[in-house]
Amino acid sequence: MGTDGCEARTVQIPHEVDPPPDLTPAVIDEVTRMVFATDAPEAAPGDLLFMFGTSAIATPVYERCASWISDGWFDRVLVTGKTGVSYDETGVPLAHSMRDGLTSSGVDRRRILVQDRSTNTFDDVRLSAPLLADAGLRPTSMCVVAKSHHMGRCLRVLETEWPEVSTTAAPYDHEYGGVRVMADDWVGSEPAARRVWAEYLKITTYPDLQ
Repeated sequence: MGTDGCEARTVQIPHEVDPPPDLTPAVIDEVTRMVFATDAPEAAPGDLLFMFGTSAIATPVYERCASWISDGWFDRVLVTGKTGVSYDETGVPLAHSMRDGLTSSGVDRRRILVQDRSTNTFDDVRLSAPLLADAGLRPTSMCVVAKSHHMGRCLRVLETEWPEVSTTAAPYDHEYGGVRVMADDWVGSEPAARRVWAEYLKITTYPDLQ
């Protein structure tokens, strides 16, 4: 696993971008596949449960992760991230809130690794490598927990940074202003389409992912 620092980017894409008008069915299918990682293997047991940092995890997601750990699917879980909406409001790193969500759902605190320095998706991965090494862990398989419309980029970052690790996906849908972003109907909602198109541009534009 690499431990290099994050490279500077010449392009910074916002969270929402207007998609082009009149997207063709073929383009819609390709965007959906890339952004939502619809062809990724479904959640399965592995060496590690990797949870990408976010303010958006609901209790049922934590409960599902707790049940997998209880059932022996994973021995350890890694939570990542510092900044986000909840951090801006409370000053509490995302990873700390995620740790608390897991412990409230019954996960033993000693099984949770906390990486609370990252401020972007790449550093969620890059800054986690030393933490895993210090814990004596070198996972070759992991299940990734992330928002469904962020899953494609998360998996690409992991593939880029840790090509030796096989991954499965445990996505969950998220709402923005009451609009749920889902793979099967994102085109029909302007807020959802703006989020999905921004992710597509990040996947296809950021040089780190090319």
